[in-house]
Amino acid sequence: MQKPFFRLFLVCLLAGILLSSKAQIVPPCPVFTIVATQNNACEWTFTLTSNPAVSPVLPLPIEWSFGDGTSALFSSNVPVVHQFPGSGNYQVCATTCGTNCGTCVNSTTMNTVCTTVAVTNCSFCVCDLSDFDLNTTSVNQCTANFTTTNFQIAGPCTLTGTVSWDFGDGTTGFFANNTAVSHQFPGNGTYQVCATAQVLAGLQCADFLQKCTTVTINNCCNCTLPDFQIIEENTLPGCNSLFSLFAPDPSNCTADPNVTWDFGDGTTGVFPSNSFVGHQFPASGIYQVCATRTASTTNGACVDDLTKCITVNVTNCDTCTCTIPDFQVSQMRTLPGCDAGFRILGTAPTSCDFTSEVTWDFGDGTTSTLTNTNFANHQYMANGTYQVCATRIAFSTDSVCSDTLTKCTTVNITDCDTCSCDLSDFDLALDTVDACQADFAVSNFQIAGGCTLTGNLQWDFGDGNAASLPPGAAVSHTYAGDGAYQVCVTAQVVSLDGLCSDQMTQCLTVVIDECDTCDCEFIDFNLNSLYWGGYSINILTSNYNISGDCQAGPVADFYWGDGTASTVSFSGTTLIETHTYPVPNPYPQPPITYNVCVTLHAENSDGSCEDRKVKCIPVTIREDVFSPNPGGSLRLLTEEEEGSVNHTSFLLFPNPARHQLTVLYQTEESVSLQWKITNMLGQVVQQATVANRAAGVVLEIEQLAPGSYFLTVQADDGSTQTQIFVKE
Repeated sequence: MQKPFFRLFLVCLLAGILLSSKAQIVPPCPVFTIVATQNNACEWTFTLTSNPAVSPVLPLPIEWSFGDGTSALFSSNVPVVHQFPGSGNYQVCATTCGTNCGTCVNSTTMNTVCTTVAVTNCSFCVCDLSDFDLNTTSVNQCTANFTTTNFQIAGPCTLTGTVSWDFGDGTTGFFANNTAVSHQFPGNGTYQVCATAQVLAGLQCADFLQKCTTVTINNCCNCTLPDFQIIEENTLPGCNSLFSLFAPDPSNCTADPNVTWDFGDGTTGVFPSNSFVGHQFPASGIYQVCATRTASTTNGACVDDLTKCITVNVTNCDTCTCTIPDFQVSQMRTLPGCDAGFRILGTAPTSCDFTSEVTWDFGDGTTSTLTNTNFANHQYMANGTYQVCATRIAFSTDSVCSDTLTKCTTVNITDCDTCSCDLSDFDLALDTVDACQADFAVSNFQIAGGCTLTGNLQWDFGDGNAASLPPGAAVSHTYAGDGAYQVCVTAQVVSLDGLCSDQMTQCLTVVIDECDTCDCEFIDFNLNSLYWGGYSINILTSNYNISGDCQAGPVADFYWGDGTASTVSFSGTTLIETHTYPVPNPYPQPPITYNVCVTLHAENSDGSCEDRKVKCIPVTIREDVFSPNPGGSLRLLTEEEEGSVNHTSFLLFPNPARHQLTVLYQTEESVSLQWKITNMLGQVVQQATVANRAAGVVLEIEQLAPGSYFLTVQADDGSTQTQIFVKE
């Protein structure tokens, strides 16, 4: 189907070709003028008149340019009504197509005439709500309090009486401006709380702004233990102390009858809450004694615990006289090669039982416990300086107290590097990769000195799995999924006497990219909105495109953009889901746009794997769109409906657009159409009125900022249609 503008242009061009064959006839160019009539401050009507003596018939089509970035194309000479965006001087032009005009033989000539109109006293809404403060004043268990203050308003407008609140937990509300708002949340969590305020200037001019904040509820429990005290009854002779609790019971839950005690000396205990608790400390000193109470509801869903502490000064408790005398660790001799000998120089304690064990730390990562001897020999593996330490221990005769003493010395080991065993290189290669399986090979070990490979190579396949395999074994590994994995193998050589060794690790990266065994792919589906009436919409999903061993279903997830969601089971190829948005208060409200998203699931026939597809569309809530309009006369023209003229319809292109947006439409009767472009905040950025049977309009959008916009057309009967387009 040829678009109206192109059909008219072709008719004009064909007429020029036919008339050019009669070169001897050269009619005069048509002479016409523009008649401009002002309807009101912003609205004017324009008509074309011609000179019958020169050109009794006005050539068609006629293209109008209004000097404010908008234009329109008409297939007949009709009065044109246009509304200007504001006061100013505008050059309005009309262009017609004539054939063989003047000296323009054998060509199509475009004839243009212009006039300038002065538009005065034309202004639009300058009401603006630029900012306000949303504050969280307090959070107490499940309840949080908020305020909205410091409204910044520009223009001749005032705040509406209420602010709309969304508390992020599925509940909303309306509250007066500049008042404290208190809300009780259902449980612990992080919630996004949003407040939307609105300013008005009369009934035709409004602006609104939403501010959000995040509140964290982490103590939402009515089970709360009251404060309690630890009482030190008295300090008993020696190391003993006695404690009790003054602990009221909670009112909304039941306290555990037992209390956990921590006496600050490394010991703990559990005792009834109403009993006296005695404890013997190991020595004099200052200790922090703590008691922990626990309470819970009957079903255990809400639990609270509270810990209180006191400081206790324990005196007259140092009765232990077990002390180890000072001693020395001496390097007795340095033997040839790597050997060294050590001894302890000192006396045994006289006030306690002295153990015959000595724990040695030779400074190279090895230790040893020796009995009934003050001597120790050790063989080092390499030259170096090592710190050698010996630890002695003694206990009091009643085993109540003890003493430990550690002494150290430094030893320098030389002439110990006798190992010539060296593993200098080997090769790690990837043989083959087949789907999830990879095969590897190790070869060309380069070994120097009197040493040999150990029995196994240590493999790390990079996916959390490892293996220990002989050097000549075939190595094959199966991965669980696609990805890039670093595979490493470690080889070790050992000298024949087993005294020294060397090792080397080689790594490579293997890419597994054909390991996806799930033969199910959700390619695409169609997502459309169907206006139903009031504040309800129908979302239509259809034309599912899936591939492989894959079937649609079993569920679809709907996210309605107002904080609510729903999940629907479905089958077949079409699903319609209805959602009702909250009615605003006060009414009416400016347009509200929600981003509606749908996630469709598909799974293979045995249910072992699935794929999903997500699509989103914007839905604008406004009274004129959602008012019930059975059999309305305005609808979208689709390519499948070419030639249909039963309703008013329109088609826009290109989309996305950069400089101009061409809109073609058909009407079933002579009507006036109002065009309006709004941004995603519902603000009108451009509008025009076109009368009667216009074939299309070309909108200049170069001045618009890049982003998404709504193009809305409204007919005389109030029917409205909206499409979204993108400005590049």
